[in-house]
Amino acid sequence: MAPEPSEVAARELEMANKKLLENGFFRLEDPSLGESLTEIERLRFRFHSEYGLEFGRKHVLDDRLIRSVNKTILGKCVLVHWLRYEEYPGHILHFRQGGPKAGRRCLLVHLIGKGSQIRYRRQSHLHDLPAVENKKRSLHETSSAAYDEAGCEAEIMTFPDGGKVILDARVGYEIRQGYAIVFEFAEHGIAYGWKKMMLPGTKELRDKVQQMQSKDISVNFAFKEVAAQQIDS
Repeated sequence: MAPEPSEVAARELEMANKKLLENGFFRLEDPSLGESLTEIERLRFRFHSEYGLEFGRKHVLDDRLIRSVNKTILGKCVLVHWLRYEEYPGHILHFRQGGPKAGRRCLLVHLIGKGSQIRYRRQSHLHDLPAVENKKRSLHETSSAAYDEAGCEAEIMTFPDGGKVILDARVGYEIRQGYAIVFEFAEHGIAYGWKKMMLPGTKELRDKVQQMQSKDISVNFAFKEVAAQQIDS
């Protein structure tokens, strides 16, 4: 007898949480992503459009496993950041510094372009390693030697058809080839310091933003006519 959908979902969530706790990252399956990546590339990554917002909603905000992981780890959270990062070989970056003391308060989702290659550092979220500010990307950067010395082995992932990875924001990663569209989620209690993501104040975009939100996940968008407004659930 085939397992019930709820049983499959529970097993997937258990596996994802286990991998996030142990390694700091987990690769997800999304067969429909490749076609959407082709279209968003054709539109030159216009995320601040109806199609762009729908792209993020479909592949991230409405992804059942991502929603479950966010709820389990972060509770109520906010999508605070959404940006495409191009290849940057030789630079291992991370969004959040502090190792165990910083805690699991932010998660990232990578939507990864076709033909891309990214190297993730296993268990790097468990170490508070020396870092410098990478001014080009406004992120933290740690040397390969420091990761090697701490025993954070590199796992190279290739994505011939594109892919999706969820990771702890403390994990170090290197985009060796291609690009990653990065979505950052933060606990609701620490999300207020993030800069707003600005959108044109059209009715269509306002309606789309409302559709993207839920009782557990809000989004850090504001509209140009009322830049101080916080869109929240």
